[in-house]
Amino acid sequence: METPQYAKWLTPQLRAWLYGITTALVPLLTIYGIVDQATAPLWIALAASVLGTSTALMHTPRADNERSS
Repeated sequence: METPQYAKWLTPQLRAWLYGITTALVPLLTIYGIVDQATAPLWIALAASVLGTSTALMHTPRADNERSS
């Protein structure tokens, strides 16, 4: 079974960059009072969860891929 590549633009390098931007942006937003200190870790966790899960789902072989080939 071949691994699908739905988002070829979402490379490991881009994901690493997005993680870096997120972990730098949330503290800045906290300093300027846009994000509360209590919720800042939740925003970082949400971003990591969305990036990680969406990437995994997009690159996981599924049974319906076999039928369309």
